[in-house]
Amino acid sequence: MVDIVPFTSLLAGTGLGKTIYTANAVVLSTANGGVAVNSNIYVNSSGNVGIGTTLPVRQFNVRGNIQITNTAASIAGIYFADNTFQTTAAANTPSYGAIGTVQLAGTANTFSGDSLNLFWDVTNIRLGIGTSVPGTTLDVNGNAGFRSAVSVAGTAIVNAAVSNVYGYFGQNVTVASGNASTSASSGALVVSNGGAGIAGNVYAGGNVVLAAAGKQFWGTTSDTITNPSYSWAGDLQTGMFRPASSTVAFATGGTERMRIFSGGNVGIGTTTVGYNLDIGVNQNAATVLRVINQNSGASAQAVLQLSAGSTPGYANFTITSTYAQWIGANGIATNYVDFDTQNWRTSSGTALVTLTKSASGTSGNLAVTGNVTATQEITAYFSDGRLKDNITVITNAVDKVMAINGVFYNPNELAQQLMGESRDRVRVGLIAQEVQAILPQVIRAAPFDTDPVTGTSKSGQDYMTIQYEKLVPLLVEAIKEQQYMIADLEYRIDKLEGRS
Repeated sequence: MVDIVPFTSLLAGTGLGKTIYTANAVVLSTANGGVAVNSNIYVNSSGNVGIGTTLPVRQFNVRGNIQITNTAASIAGIYFADNTFQTTAAANTPSYGAIGTVQLAGTANTFSGDSLNLFWDVTNIRLGIGTSVPGTTLDVNGNAGFRSAVSVAGTAIVNAAVSNVYGYFGQNVTVASGNASTSASSGALVVSNGGAGIAGNVYAGGNVVLAAAGKQFWGTTSDTITNPSYSWAGDLQTGMFRPASSTVAFATGGTERMRIFSGGNVGIGTTTVGYNLDIGVNQNAATVLRVINQNSGASAQAVLQLSAGSTPGYANFTITSTYAQWIGANGIATNYVDFDTQNWRTSSGTALVTLTKSASGTSGNLAVTGNVTATQEITAYFSDGRLKDNITVITNAVDKVMAINGVFYNPNELAQQLMGESRDRVRVGLIAQEVQAILPQVIRAAPFDTDPVTGTSKSGQDYMTIQYEKLVPLLVEAIKEQQYMIADLEYRIDKLEGRS
């Protein structure tokens, strides 16, 4: 049963603990669980008071406007928990700024916002930090620091359209998947404008491709032999570096091995060059340059070809070292060419073959210590009469031949000392002094005793030898003289025997 009690009775204390209905439909519910006929004022079982609502969620919940009116004696207002008294909202009304400005709480219960630094684009659902026109879901105009992992499911853009804007990553940046890169503007990670500054190492699991002509890889200009710009992991002192402007050098193990200079000259083992290719070593008896043909076929050759111009021309070896040599097979100096003295020497240094030239450089000599063997003809000198003047016939040829003796002999001890001749071998020949007396034109200085440069006697003894082939003209004339003698004798015999 419901009791209806006048509102004035309620003020006098009549009807407490019951549900009271007045003519203005005011409901006060303290015992019946909040059941009401009209809900202008409603008190639920929790004690929450609702005005204009039957579902108050706070101790005092108003659905609609609240108006505070001054009395004749005082100004009305609201006291807050910190004992501050607010009589009007006009004095502290916050400036919310443009639409999208994010408001942040400050001191003394004040709020403020700056759309240029923090802006929410409600239309496109974008947040801008340092910009009021965000172009992506999160658009940061300035430096962004990440102290832990950053996961990006879609495209991550660092926009460098504004100068001095960079993306900094204190830890790893991992792009788990993405489109295959086919240009500078496609792929899993794209820097659309400006560049990427990376203070640590960059590891690429695939190829690194320059997407357009004119693009370059840049190394630091302050790299060194021990810290080259282009190197390998685990071998950081091996690589390519820039020792000077327009100069490239290569190092292994922190030691420079080769340098290409601005003019195109190349130095291997040396940084001082004067030619297109300079090779320097600092070792005793080192092999500097080797040409090897890896083919083992019967016709395989290792050829070092020198040419000048588009057609075969003059190509020279220039030897400036005292000990510049051409070593024999396998690097063993059994026989070798000594370019500084133009000698082909034995391993003990004995000159076997000597090449010399005249002071004018128009003629030269070949001196051989030992035998000269040829399987074909040896042609020398000239015999054409058109090239000869003052031609006279050798006279008294038989007398000259009779003045010399063909002999057998053994080299003596002095010959053995001077030339290494074997004393046991029997030789045949003439005596140079006898030939010199009748035909000095065929006498020459003995090669073993002749200095190849000056042409003088090494020992001072002026040892001689004979140009045996030049004895042929003497022998021809001697035979002719003998033939005249024979013909004359035959004439006399025929006359004595009555046959003429």
